[in-house]
Amino acid sequence: MIRRITGDLIPWPHRRSPRIGQTGRNSSAGFFKDGINITYTTNPDDLNDATLSKYDGLMVYANYDTISQSQAKALLQYVKSGKGFIPVHCASFCFRNNDEVVKLIGGQFSTHKTDTFKMVVVDKKIPY
Repeated sequence: MIRRITGDLIPWPHRRSPRIGQTGRNSSAGFFKDGINITYTTNPDDLNDATLSKYDGLMVYANYDTISQSQAKALLQYVKSGKGFIPVHCASFCFRNNDEVVKLIGGQFSTHKTDTFKMVVVDKKIPY
C-alpha cells in the first residue's frame, strides 16, 4: 500500500496557466478514495532527505534544467533505498546537469520537430 506519493513539480512553462496547474492539483482527488495520498509541491528544494523520507514514491513532471548536488544526492539515495520514482513526460528535460540523474530518468529530451499538417474534418457536427 502506498502511503503517499509526492505530486508533480509544475513545469515552468505551465506555471503561466493557472488552469493547467489547477487541473494538476484536482486530478489527484480520485486517488484518495483508494488510500493513495498525494502531496503537491512546486519547490525543487523539497528534494532532500528529510522531505523525501516521508514518501513512498516521487512523481516528477517539470522543466527544472538543473539540480544541485545535494538534491541529486537525496534523489539518488531515495531511489536506491527502494522508493518509487516516476518521471513523467517533460521530466526528460529536467536536471540535465547531472548525468547520473539523467540516466535514472532513462533519457534526455532532445528536440520537438515542427511541421505542417492538413486537418481533415471527419464529423462536421463537432465545431472546431
